[in-house]
Amino acid sequence: MSNARNQLNYSNDLFFKYTLSREDEGSVYARNTIIERVTGIKVKESNVLNPNLDPGIIGKKRIILDVHVKDEQNRHFNIEMQTTYKGLAEMMR
Repeated sequence: MSNARNQLNYSNDLFFKYTLSREDEGSVYARNTIIERVTGIKVKESNVLNPNLDPGIIGKKRIILDVHVKDEQNRHFNIEMQTTYKGLAEMMR
């Protein structure tokens, strides 16, 4: 069980992408909650622009979610979500 716990968390790229890129109620809620808590943006709606999992890149490069967000004031944002980063410059972009 502890092995499954280590494998299935948001720091696992595959689980992160699978969980947050879907459009079911639970995925949208989790995605919007993370965006609101990290950025302070009050999310009205969000859509993942790259929802497909490409088997050719799994394990070879970091998985990134590109998310289009519309807030309660109808402003639009493009947000990049990822579980890891190489340095401060990458984190701040």
